[in-house]
Amino acid sequence: MRTPSRLGVMQGEFHWHQHEEQDEFFFVLDGLFRIEVEGRDTVELAPRQAFTVPAGMLHRPVVPVRSAVLMIEKPVSSPPATDPPPAGRGSSCTLHFSRA
Repeated sequence: MRTPSRLGVMQGEFHWHQHEEQDEFFFVLDGLFRIEVEGRDTVELAPRQAFTVPAGMLHRPVVPVRSAVLMIEKPVSSPPATDPPPAGRGSSCTLHFSRA
């Protein structure tokens, strides 16, 4: 099972959305990152701060200044591991770079 990971450099307001089957983890590397969450106070993150949006929660990122953010979407439930991965093969992720 792959865990989608992205490294984004962004600025602006994004649309409201939710991920029904996965949590979304945000880790700010540089800048200022806000996450508006339905029914809750806005979460404000500075560099080296992180927040996980639980699966099913309506949210939208609002990024007032150019910011670099690592985003990881984690499945809520994973099948139990019965066997260790083959030698030399662990979990992997792909980083996608974009320019603002």
